[in-house]
Amino acid sequence: MCSNPDSNLIPGTECWFECNSGFYAVGSTHSTCELSRNKETATFTPKAPICKPLCPPNAVLDVVFAIEITSSMSSVLKLKKIAGAVIRKFSIGSTDTKIGLVGFRGGSINPMVSQLKERKTQPDLITFLNALTFTGPGVTATPTSYIQNRMFTPTMGDRLNAGNVIVIMQPNTISINKGGTVVNVSTSSVFDAVVGVEAAIRK
Repeated sequence: MCSNPDSNLIPGTECWFECNSGFYAVGSTHSTCELSRNKETATFTPKAPICKPLCPPNAVLDVVFAIEITSSMSSVLKLKKIAGAVIRKFSIGSTDTKIGLVGFRGGSINPMVSQLKERKTQPDLITFLNALTFTGPGVTATPTSYIQNRMFTPTMGDRLNAGNVIVIMQPNTISINKGGTVVNVSTSSVFDAVVGVEAAIRK
């Protein structure tokens, strides 16, 4: 999508790139048309990203989103918007991706938890996500330890053949932990955050 789609090579034109479903972007998804130093040619800087295939397209993954429920309603709504958009990109089911949701505040985990085994469709997950609040006092634990010890268990729906992914969502940064590898994604742009989180979960 470009701010001036009819004549893109006008200095100041901005473009945002999105890969097709099943692919993720390598490189910047935002580019601006700029004049060269000699002011004779115009080019987009940085260059458009390369789209690489996500592997596998229907991943067998157990993913838990932990969303920080702050006192800032706008921050919480932004995180929910990002989480909802990412959830909609996955095929949900017992042989595909299973998703859990939990809220946290400070060192406390919200008693309102959606375990991996509980919500098996996208609409059910989105309904729970939209209603997620912090009801306190909750369980004293970090989101990562709570998920590892109380959500990634067979009785709560965790599968031995599925990769485990923890997505910690805070107002400024989203951290995705997959197999011990952590990727941090900025929330400054909702679009870029959705692209980055989906790519980090699927890689």
